[in-house]
Amino acid sequence: MSLPLLLAALSTASAFESTDQLRFTLVAGGEVEGWFLATDGVSIRLTTRNEIVEIPVALVESAWLNGQPLPLSALDDELSQAAAVVEQRAQDLALDPAPPVWLVAGGSALWPGAGHAMMGDWGSFAGYTAIELVFLGTMSYWLFYRETPGPVLPILALDVIFRAYAVGDATRAARRRRASPLPSSPETSLWTDSLGGPSASAPAAP
Repeated sequence: MSLPLLLAALSTASAFESTDQLRFTLVAGGEVEGWFLATDGVSIRLTTRNEIVEIPVALVESAWLNGQPLPLSALDDELSQAAAVVEQRAQDLALDPAPPVWLVAGGSALWPGAGHAMMGDWGSFAGYTAIELVFLGTMSYWLFYRETPGPVLPILALDVIFRAYAVGDATRAARRRRASPLPSSPETSLWTDSLGGPSASAPAAP
């Protein structure tokens, strides 16, 4: 899966919630139980008592959702829908990985919305730019047309607060877009091996 698809997977609309408990019986034997975390349409990631596990759907023989049997057809439909949403969002956004967080924050500090523009979020850029132009226009009116400081200092203080908010918003967006929901990691056990069974490190559900 390409990186844009992985990024979009974080926000995929899904019938599963983080409070849903899933239990799977695997084709090669054994069970795994945990709480739903994420899916890319091919694998499901669960949080267990001790770790995060990633389960290829092809290895699932039977499934339970919150203690109730979950037909595999319903599981397949859910994952197919999730995968379709992921791909459609990636096509709509056509986003590359976000620039470094420090670059996004610095751009937003210089001009509110610039960090969002770096990530292709032109709607937010337009909104921030419009508000910033109101601040600058009002201060220019008092300084150059009325030739008096007037309310310039309070407006400048509001502008500083507004810029700080823009920096924080852009930073959060950059961190979200740089996150990858389903990469392998030392803390993640992939329940598969060359024989198609669970890995030795994966704990069995009680």
